[in-house]
Amino acid sequence: MKTLLKPALYLALVSVLFGSNIAPTAGSQLPTEGSSNVSSVSKEVIASPANTVTYTTAEVATRNTRTNCWTIVSGSVYNLTSFINSHPGGVSAISQLCGKDGTATFNGQHMGDSSPMSKLASLEIGTHIANATSCNPGSYLENSTKRCVLAPVGYFVSASSASAGQTFANPCPLGSFSYNLGSTQCALAPIGFYVDQTAQSSIKACPEGQTTNETGSDSIEACYTPSVFIDCNPGSYFNYASLGCVLAPAGSFVSSVGEREATPCSVGTYTNVEGSIECELAPPGFFIDQEGSTEATPCSVGTYSPESGAENCIDAPIGFYVAEEQQTSATACPEGQVTDAPGATTIQDCYTPEEFIECDPGYFFSDRTGECLPAPAGSFVDIAGATTATKCSAGTYSSVLASLACELAPFGYFTATEGSVEPTPCQPGSLSADEGAIECELAPAGYYTSEIASANALPCPQGFFSANAGSSECTPAPAGYSVPDEGSSQALPCEPGRFASEEGMVDCEQAPAGYFVSEEAATEATPCSKGFFASNLGSVTCMQAPRGFYVSTVAATKATMCSSGKTTATAGATSSSACYKPITQVLTGFKAPKALKFSAKTNLIATTTAKAVTKFKTTGPCSAKIITVTTKVKGKKVSSKVLSVTAGKTAGTCKIVQTSAEVGKYAAFTKTTSIKISRTGK
Repeated sequence: MKTLLKPALYLALVSVLFGSNIAPTAGSQLPTEGSSNVSSVSKEVIASPANTVTYTTAEVATRNTRTNCWTIVSGSVYNLTSFINSHPGGVSAISQLCGKDGTATFNGQHMGDSSPMSKLASLEIGTHIANATSCNPGSYLENSTKRCVLAPVGYFVSASSASAGQTFANPCPLGSFSYNLGSTQCALAPIGFYVDQTAQSSIKACPEGQTTNETGSDSIEACYTPSVFIDCNPGSYFNYASLGCVLAPAGSFVSSVGEREATPCSVGTYTNVEGSIECELAPPGFFIDQEGSTEATPCSVGTYSPESGAENCIDAPIGFYVAEEQQTSATACPEGQVTDAPGATTIQDCYTPEEFIECDPGYFFSDRTGECLPAPAGSFVDIAGATTATKCSAGTYSSVLASLACELAPFGYFTATEGSVEPTPCQPGSLSADEGAIECELAPAGYYTSEIASANALPCPQGFFSANAGSSECTPAPAGYSVPDEGSSQALPCEPGRFASEEGMVDCEQAPAGYFVSEEAATEATPCSKGFFASNLGSVTCMQAPRGFYVSTVAATKATMCSSGKTTATAGATSSSACYKPITQVLTGFKAPKALKFSAKTNLIATTTAKAVTKFKTTGPCSAKIITVTTKVKGKKVSSKVLSVTAGKTAGTCKIVQTSAEVGKYAAFTKTTSIKISRTGK
């Protein structure tokens, strides 16, 4: 079992790791790969403690022309380039200061003169220092300018190296990183993380559920899945990266033992501390409208919240107002006064209504003005004597004043909210098939709408399809596929034997005679190669030319027969030169007796002119076997294969059928021999 770090020990280790000048601030996170809280831009520092923009004598000396003119006056550096041509005393008076310490010259001309001093101050760009020979910890001496430069992120310069005037920053080694400028040392990757490259400003987390055994891991191979689990107390949860208990962050809670994650506070609740076991209700006068909140939001003027745990605040009703934030109730207007609308914010919003007038339909009485007003666009008044206009409901609209009723959104249009003054057209890919729609529906798969304000979806034509709902156009069947029907949501792959060489095919073509298609979704047919042919349409494979035939061209529809009496050695011949006339085999020197006595033997020639040893089969009162016989011919030993036949002891006819398979260009051979078997051999 792998050893686990106790939570307190691990937190102490992290504190040691990130103490010094690379410690994260409160609420910050360690920089992981892909995070954006790390700057990669190096910053210049000075040899003195003040961290301002500084320039050395050597660097100012390089800006010594009229088009790039810097000077030093009383310890500050000024860029005079923009002023040189407008100097009242002429260009030469300024150009003599470029690249030099101009303190004496300037003070001799303008000391005590406020206007030149003010102008010079507007051109200041930094502070002058002498050429540095050593630097503060975390910075190195830049050779070209003799100034000190902060070590960039991913690098460090120790205090001893900086004081010795080191001219470069050291890259963080494997297993370590730095995410601040001017680091004096690199931090080891904490437990649960690794750094597998040098000069890194971030760390990489082990895969979810895995951790490392120690700090400073330099590869993903150091990550492993822990085999133990800690039951953490309420307010904390077990973290696989640290192998310890972690406090629930602000905005979340852990209410029971053994949890593996914190639960965000629900809407209407919050917690602003770590380690909470429950969230607090938003107090009266406040609201919380998001999960995971760390604070409650005060109700704004014009609104209030009378109870704890509010998700939103209530508008002051008509006749009431709320003049301050964080209120738990609304204040009533003085007796006999009202407000125009909910949400009044001051007592000045209260007024005494005029004498009531009964208005005609389409109009309502305004107790603010004491007259009849037309229902505004987006609303209606359908009865006499109304004191307010009613907003058009979703699915309806009114585009004119003094409407008695709202109109239904027409086909192809919708209105999603109350008070609409005009309907919204459905966009391509959607439609509204009914009047009074509050939203458009998507064109179903296999259909499309290409124009705005469509009331009907059109089926995709043959050769085209739409795989998803909401299509504004149909997709042509890709090469190798077809769409035979209207309203299709998919293209069908061509079957073996068929192909489609173009997009938008309604049907796949059959492979023509002489061609074949062996797989689905083919875009072309393959011609039969030489030695093969396809006589029918839609072939999946080509047929091999049988023996005695040949195919000498590609894409052949039939095989050609060899001329009369000729054949080929094998199937699949590719030219007429493969055709030949078989040679007849014979048993050379063959001579068999007409009769044999009982138990007598005779030898028959077994080898043909093709030098093949024949196979044999006997019937009748005899037996046979092939043996090798050696004889002398002109003094030399000659071996030959013979068929040794032995007569039985019963009378009858012995039949011997000798056969030889085709050998090269020699034809197959069959020879039947009959021998009479008798007691006398006659």
